[in-house]
Amino acid sequence: MFFSAIAGSMYDTAGFKSAYFLLGLIAITFTIISIFTLSNDKKGKKKEQRDPELVNAV
Repeated sequence: MFFSAIAGSMYDTAGFKSAYFLLGLIAITFTIISIFTLSNDKKGKKKEQRDPELVNAV
């Protein structure tokens, strides 16, 4: 609800092209951050050291 008001305000002040370019940059930034921070592999553990019950649990 708040983001739509901000996006609408940006559209009015910066224009269509600039507003959507900035919104796209924000989305790609969060996507790139998520790729690195939400990975399954933990750097400190090897696959053999993981608990098999937790790996196979769904």
